[in-house]
Amino acid sequence: MLDWLKTIFGARETEDFHTLYTDPPISFAEHFPQVPPPDSDIAPQLLAARWASRDVYGEDMPPIAADLLKAGYDSPALHRLAEEANIALSPDLEQLLKTVFHDLSAQYPLTEDEVNRILIRQVAREVIAGKRNVWAAANHVSVMLRGRFADDPDLALLNGLLNPLNWEDVSNDDLPAMTQELAEAFARLGAQTDREKQLASRP
Repeated sequence: MLDWLKTIFGARETEDFHTLYTDPPISFAEHFPQVPPPDSDIAPQLLAARWASRDVYGEDMPPIAADLLKAGYDSPALHRLAEEANIALSPDLEQLLKTVFHDLSAQYPLTEDEVNRILIRQVAREVIAGKRNVWAAANHVSVMLRGRFADDPDLALLNGLLNPLNWEDVSNDDLPAMTQELAEAFARLGAQTDREKQLASRP
């Protein structure tokens, strides 16, 4: 993989590293076949994490519920959510969503750590699938965590590679190896399919 990345970064004419975050995404799927594809935007567990993180709002939920019904999910609570006109103002919205997520076999409620793990796994899979710029994704995860999860070596690696102090002597020649390190870290994060269950089972 390193030779392949050297070919890509060898085409860069300058060392303007700001473009690292806006360059088109690169697919790493061929190199990491063990990483599952990213979940659908309406995957129930992903939705539960996005709701818990306030990434989606009350007014977003009825059309999402309608999309879930179209995709084949079904429950009385899900029908109620899809038909709720004033859901943003509904005082029982949280309880309704708890029922919906339970009906769809999605773990909810979630701790902050569990939410972050689910969202990071999705980001990692999007990186490997070529749907996210690997460097922009690393920055996104670093901002999301705000220095936490220091006990996770892969997340610590993401933060370390983004540290501006480490870039003083970096050149384009260094980028392939650094990008490979990022991709390998994301591959490990994206392959951990049972991580949420492991966290949920901790005492």
